[in-house]
Amino acid sequence: MECVGATEWFAQLKTSQSEFEKIYNAKIVTESAVDYPLVKDARERISGYLKGLMNYIEINTDLDESKFGSTNDKINEIITEFVAIIRARETRSENKKEKPDKATV
Repeated sequence: MECVGATEWFAQLKTSQSEFEKIYNAKIVTESAVDYPLVKDARERISGYLKGLMNYIEINTDLDESKFGSTNDKINEIITEFVAIIRARETRSENKKEKPDKATV
């Protein structure tokens, strides 16, 4: 290292790496202390509120379509888009399972 004049550069690199590891480890400790809700629990709570909201919009659309009809239409568009995305993912997943790996044949 000394022959090529990299001793100082290498020492600085080691110092930077050490500082990075300290910061990264502190971040991991901080994030591990956060108590995130389980997806299953959050989904159940959100689904209940969402069903209530959807029922509210649907009932009000029946009562006053001029006021709530566009909202109902937009929600239906969003649902249709997501259903298409989910079906495409399922199809890709099924196709991956059906195709044998060429390396193992």
